Amino acid sequence: MRKIWIASALLFSFAQADISYQGTSVGAQAAIFGIGANVKGKVSDNLGIRASYETFSVNDYEVTDDTTKYNFDLDLEDFMLVGDYHPWKSSFKLSAGMIVNNSVLDGDITPNTRGNDKIEFDFNNKHYSYRVDELGSIQTKVDFDPVAPYIGFGWDTSFDKQKGFGFTFDIGVAYQGAAQAEYKLKYGAALDIDKRIAEETANIPDGPAKTAKINEIKTEVERRRQEIESEIKRDLDDEMLSLQDELDKYEWMPYISIGFNYKF
Repeated sequence: MRKIWIASALLFSFAQADISYQGTSVGAQAAIFGIGANVKGKVSDNLGIRASYETFSVNDYEVTDDTTKYNFDLDLEDFMLVGDYHPWKSSFKLSAGMIVNNSVLDGDITPNTRGNDKIEFDFNNKHYSYRVDELGSIQTKVDFDPVAPYIGFGWDTSFDKQKGFGFTFDIGVAYQGAAQAEYKLKYGAALDIDKRIAEETANIPDGPAKTAKINEIKTEVERRRQEIESEIKRDLDDEMLSLQDELDKYEWMPYISIGFNYKF
């Protein structure tokens, strides 16, 4: 949260800069984080301030870590705020700024087999088999740091023009830190407390008998959940550590974009 406030404060500060609308350019780009648009203001003969937005989505993105397969839905979204320094007052630039990362990576661990009544997983050379109405899936979520510092270089051929179209190219690197991976067991209908209570007590009048039935359902469901968690938790924790080690390789994320703009 503190980083978000810092990013907001920086954005407000940049917004107060004395940028001439006459030197403003707008454009579009295709980047490693997706397709987007940008606006750039010329502050002086060799300095510009650029803001861009990029987004991209992929469903059913498969990742394999050792022997474990993941099926992710990947929603990339970022807002980039960068200062471009043109040392020779030409198209070449050196860039520094930040990326506000709103990307989301959600998915499931792909089971070895899944039938109408059974789901099976293998972790750490151990086999696990459960009824589908008890364990529906193992959900996985990856979170990223909200703000990533960025440095890079590139070209903006419209910068030294009075007006007109230009070509843009950027290459750099963002430090996004270590992404955090976590899992959650998604239970089936047999271990859904609210659903069980609604179905199994619908015809029982309010009173001691209904209360006793509700407590019986809660005790049964919680006991079975604890059994499943105690069985699979250690190996799942090890699997998350393995995935975490893989994610740690991408603390420094390369950035490349190519596009065009128009300077007013």
